Amino acid sequence: MIPWDWNTTPQERAARFPCDGYLDTPVRRLTRAITITAPPPTVFRWLCQLKVAPYSYDSLDNSGRRSPRRLTPGAEQLAQGQPFLVFELVEFEPGQSLTGVVQPRFERIYGPLAGTYAIQPHHDGTSRLVARLDVGATTPFQRVRRALLAWGDLIMMRKQLLTLKQLAELAASPQQPPSPHPDSPGRPATGRTVLMNAANRRRRVAQGLYRAKRWMYRTGRPGLLGRAMNRVSAVQFSAGLLSPHYAVTLGVPGRRTGRLISFPLAVTEYQGKRYLVSMLGKDANWVRNVRAAGGQAVLRRRGRQTVHLEEVETGTRAPILRRYLAIAPAARPHIPVDRNAPLAEFERIAEQYPIFQITPATPLPNDN
Repeated sequence: MIPWDWNTTPQERAARFPCDGYLDTPVRRLTRAITITAPPPTVFRWLCQLKVAPYSYDSLDNSGRRSPRRLTPGAEQLAQGQPFLVFELVEFEPGQSLTGVVQPRFERIYGPLAGTYAIQPHHDGTSRLVARLDVGATTPFQRVRRALLAWGDLIMMRKQLLTLKQLAELAASPQQPPSPHPDSPGRPATGRTVLMNAANRRRRVAQGLYRAKRWMYRTGRPGLLGRAMNRVSAVQFSAGLLSPHYAVTLGVPGRRTGRLISFPLAVTEYQGKRYLVSMLGKDANWVRNVRAAGGQAVLRRRGRQTVHLEEVETGTRAPILRRYLAIAPAARPHIPVDRNAPLAEFERIAEQYPIFQITPATPLPNDN
């Protein structure tokens, strides 16, 4: 059942995997699987590439760097304790499986995790790649985090498995595309058809994500799920883990409580200056707090920087807003202009979306 399982059989969901014995807390098991038209040794060699890169949405979890499309020499040399993804390798069966437990530095973000990637050979020469993830939780917050992780993992691991499938099939059959045309069973697809099918899949995934994100902010503010996701993202961005380089956490005093409140945001660079843009418009909570605080705030990403946020005049916002949509995919469902639209379209809506320039904070006159 989505988001706990994807593309699996009842037997795969019921099976035990090496990771299932590593956590001593109550766990929920996530299982994902895919059939690959390549022999197990080829699939396993590409599986070892997870030591090198995540092979998912690189703009989100690889700082925009493309995961290598060629095998990295030596990646197949395995040893306990090696890092791969967020895991530390604890056991492996050459040609069959990799098993890891979450690295300590990632555990405070994701909680207790253990995972196995297992390859099951089929008699027709194909392989079945099954990924099992055990997620521990004991408190209500951890259970909410686990549910959010399940949805995020569904999106990211689905892409990862599809990418590994494509690369392994290309390696196994270098002279022809690996997948048949969907309308012509048994006939190899042309390169153009493979690209079109991949583009259509990406478009469907993007549309589904857009609908989900709009639903989470359907009142103009984050709902319960949106707030929980923002809380996790704020911790993640502050630590600078598994997030693009422009992701930061803004800390600003609450206008009612005075308590520092954190918001995950994206820094937009334009003509040598840095900006924060409100994707939810003028009534976003952080915008109101920044205005009430006179622009005094803190930015955190692998450190802490005290800054002053100065609101940008409406007439100069359009090019910054267009640049923001180019670098922040998560904002696109909330702003009713295509990122490639003419500048005039951004000028039409600029008044609705506050933008703040980031400058180093200057001490007050009475500061010592």
